[in-house]
Amino acid sequence: AWETPPDLGQITANYKKFNANNLLPLELETYLREEKNSQQLTLDAEIDYKVRQIVSRNIIKLQTAKAKNAAAIVIKVPENEVLSMVGSPDQYSLQEGYQINMLQKPRAIGSTVKPFIYLLAFEKGQRPYTLIEDREYKYITNDGLPYYPRNYDNKYHGLVTAHYALANSLNVPALKTLEFVGVDDFSNFLENKLEFPPVQSLENYQLGMAMGLLEMPLIKLAHYFTIFPNEGKFSQLRLFQSPKTNALYFSPMQKQVAEKKYVQLINKILSDRAIAQDQFGAQSLLNLQTKNYALKTGTSQDYKDSWIIGYTPNYLVGVWVGNADNSKTEGLSGAKGAAVIWNDIMDLLANSRYASNDNFQYSEIENFEINGEADFGLKGDNLESAKNIMLKLDSDLILTPHA
Repeated sequence: AWETPPDLGQITANYKKFNANNLLPLELETYLREEKNSQQLTLDAEIDYKVRQIVSRNIIKLQTAKAKNAAAIVIKVPENEVLSMVGSPDQYSLQEGYQINMLQKPRAIGSTVKPFIYLLAFEKGQRPYTLIEDREYKYITNDGLPYYPRNYDNKYHGLVTAHYALANSLNVPALKTLEFVGVDDFSNFLENKLEFPPVQSLENYQLGMAMGLLEMPLIKLAHYFTIFPNEGKFSQLRLFQSPKTNALYFSPMQKQVAEKKYVQLINKILSDRAIAQDQFGAQSLLNLQTKNYALKTGTSQDYKDSWIIGYTPNYLVGVWVGNADNSKTEGLSGAKGAAVIWNDIMDLLANSRYASNDNFQYSEIENFEINGEADFGLKGDNLESAKNIMLKLDSDLILTPHA
């Protein structure tokens, strides 16, 4: 392994030396062809090599559940430098879909969208201790048919807090929260603050965004998630060491897209593995030996896409598992599919030079006891108002959808 990141000439020469077809690395081909001069990459050759091994050996296990393809990315924060990006388990294999760079292919992102929805809800007055009614609601789709949103476990849980709902990835409370935020405001956040170019008009998704229908590629989803370890700052994703190089095709200059205090609330929820045990269990691939990490899983409809984005204050790891032909897997949720690869990569990084004992900052957060239950919010909160803000929304709705 190289002690320092390889430059373009070095990595290109090595690939050509061992590849009779002179193929460039699948994930780097576009960038290497466009760059005429040799520049130093941000990639860590040793980490990238080991991540490729992790992806390759684990996808063999996951093939028993009819998942043939996978992709992974590792980003160093706060610099937002790409340390590894793997778009295929083996680009030289003739296996179906292995010549496709799945880092760049848009797929339905499932529940990984939820932290962004709750982030905007916190800006509008919701808090982790806010009560949300998780029950049966009736909606009418564009084609005039009734739709009753359900949770992953096909159960309703009654009154739950936003903290519990996000940590356990409940669908109905997320949909109600998007309704509270407003589809237009959430769409504006995606398109204007994150500069997200949707696959189709966001008007087509409507509340379906909360149910996991929004599509984007892994490389963009991971990029957007960097706002959480970076306390609301959104900056370019870098592949080259030169600050003058516009490395990746969606690289905004640094800007503050969310206030630090609201981001801290999200980080504290997503790092709470104890409250998430109801849906994810006490023992799972989501549990690591270290404590300073947060994560969000995602599963698209019919188990076509398995996602996980996890991060520490020092690095972020995103993984997608599925099939390049968009066929179904056999019940691979984010916690059972992508998490297999993610867990190994996080373990690799925890034992690398990128690991540290840094903790997430919660300087804006205050712990409360509300109705005998411990929870947290922001300093100066009006507890009663914030606790019931979602129930006030429901008071204007028909509470008996079958009537």
